[in-house]
Amino acid sequence: MMKFGVALSFLALVAITACSQQPALAPSQPEQLKGVTRLFVDTLNKDTRANIVNEIKKRLPQVTFAEKAEDAQVWLQFVSHRRAFPISDPTSQLGGTTTSLASLQYGVVANGAVLKLLRGGRALRLLDYRDTADTSVSRTEEQMSTGFAKAFVKAYRKANL
Repeated sequence: MMKFGVALSFLALVAITACSQQPALAPSQPEQLKGVTRLFVDTLNKDTRANIVNEIKKRLPQVTFAEKAEDAQVWLQFVSHRRAFPISDPTSQLGGTTTSLASLQYGVVANGAVLKLLRGGRALRLLDYRDTADTSVSRTEEQMSTGFAKAFVKAYRKANL
């Protein structure tokens, strides 16, 4: 439950950041990654962070990773969580249903963002990432975070040709 709360807080923070400013660029413009060399990766657990860092290091050995957010030029934020209600029957948690808990499939949602810090505590959103799966598919948080890392690498390479 605490993980869900942290994830919800992260999503609210990203939404507030996006709504409280008028960014100079549209969210999908990776040109702002040109010349970036220091990254900070923010996740809810250390294994997911290590996976993202390792995936990026394999493909972009020239970048370094900061331990503190304030030491980085760009932040990569990633979170995944299981939805609180089944995909097939969102009302099943309300009671009175006879559906077996073992047969219910829950959605897993992963969200990622790449933010470039600006002066005055503002940030530009350079990349949005979203992935979904259901619990009947063996798609893990590791695979979802790998997808996020690959999306970042693709945008980074495009900006630094």
